[in-house]
Amino acid sequence: MKRSRLLGVVLWGILCSLSRAQTIDDLNRLWTQTMDALKAGSADAAKQSFGEFNKTLRAYWANPAQRDWKSRSLAATLYCQFPDSRAAGAEILKQLMQDNRDLNDKGKDELRRWRTACTTNTSAADAPTNPPANLLDASAHYQAPGVHSATKGGYIPTGEEMSGVAVSPIPPAELLARRVSLSEPQKAVGAALTRVQSRHGSIVGPFAVASVGNDPREAGQIGNCLTRYARALEKEFEIGPPTWMITVYATPWTDQVYDFARRLHGLSLSPGVVAYSVTEDMSLAGSDCGSMAHELVHLLIKSKFPISPAWLEEGIASEVAVAQPQGDVFKLQSSWRDRTLKQNWGLRPQVGQLLDLSWSNFSATDRSDLRRTAAVQAMAAVFIRYLDSKGKLGSVYFDVRDHMVGDDLSKFYSYQQMVEKNLGQDVAGIDADFERWFQSQFAATEGHAGNNPPASPINAPANTMAQPCRKSPMQQSEEPNCPPASAVKK
Repeated sequence: MKRSRLLGVVLWGILCSLSRAQTIDDLNRLWTQTMDALKAGSADAAKQSFGEFNKTLRAYWANPAQRDWKSRSLAATLYCQFPDSRAAGAEILKQLMQDNRDLNDKGKDELRRWRTACTTNTSAADAPTNPPANLLDASAHYQAPGVHSATKGGYIPTGEEMSGVAVSPIPPAELLARRVSLSEPQKAVGAALTRVQSRHGSIVGPFAVASVGNDPREAGQIGNCLTRYARALEKEFEIGPPTWMITVYATPWTDQVYDFARRLHGLSLSPGVVAYSVTEDMSLAGSDCGSMAHELVHLLIKSKFPISPAWLEEGIASEVAVAQPQGDVFKLQSSWRDRTLKQNWGLRPQVGQLLDLSWSNFSATDRSDLRRTAAVQAMAAVFIRYLDSKGKLGSVYFDVRDHMVGDDLSKFYSYQQMVEKNLGQDVAGIDADFERWFQSQFAATEGHAGNNPPASPINAPANTMAQPCRKSPMQQSEEPNCPPASAVKK
């Protein structure tokens, strides 16, 4: 091992030990101490406490998993009280509102209230007084487990998927109790098989797979396939490894995914979803390996990237789903997403707009919103491949994860600034270059892009309903192999 590398390992070990010594309560105590000093007019005491807060925050953030909404809220709201860091505080609050999927409406209102105070230069004496201590009250501001999940949509739903069957929410405690230690794989697969009333299960590494298909080999095939994806995700993006067994519910029928969501998790999925995952019980469900690999990204990314922007996480997940894992990396390739983007080019967000989209922009509110959603999802996916073609995907990913705030914690870097820095031009120039690259790529691959397009065209008439579709679990596609157009009912 080279001396420089050894020194880096030693320094990293010191930082990690420091981060373990700090807690969110330490940050909250220093936040309160600083605010009290400001309100008392004790500028020197406030400055000293603020310095201690920043020192503690740097140690706390040495662990990427701790750069969550709680610590970011504390940092942003305190930054807003000092002229030199006020702009950074306002931008962190803006980013939190854009990217956070864990806060409920009340929590988001609190962040919005603080950002308004920050951007209007409200002094500490006049700033809201109940956050952040109240903001950190998870019972008041954090979405309960089971009411949300990471889902992948953008397709024309079938009649069964649109049935509107009522769901019964699963109590949060029950979902959390389903998590099984990595040391008890038999317990995990046994519980999964009982839930779906199947005999076809398999344990492959951290995956406990329960299949409702007729082929007893399918569960093992899915587990082996997901293991290849998991290895590449960990090596290329530090996504994973899992700390619990991952329960996989596999089915050869896409409409069965909706039934799984209703029965197993009390979820009513958005139109067009073909796979979903739930972090609370560390599970995912789907009908093919590609779609489940997409959900694996959502399921594992939070361990080291608690708050990731939609364009980055969803874009990587979508590209991973149609990529080829090659050892420790992915070989990204063109797919049906390219055709979707081409067909809906007028609805796609430009690069600058894409980087400012929230998670809600990636979900269809109803059937009429599917084309816009498909364009957004396709743009995010293809933009990830564009970054990869420039050799900048890794640097952009880790910049966004680790370098949102400068080393002295006074400078904030937006997604646009980080992407511009890596590509060496402004977002307008990047968008123009992206368009040239995409048109060239599309012309070269048109007619033989990898995998099949959605079974029902995204601009199909609103009353078109596809039949339930069966597919091979090893098919590396995010779409079902559906009946030909002549078999589709109207």
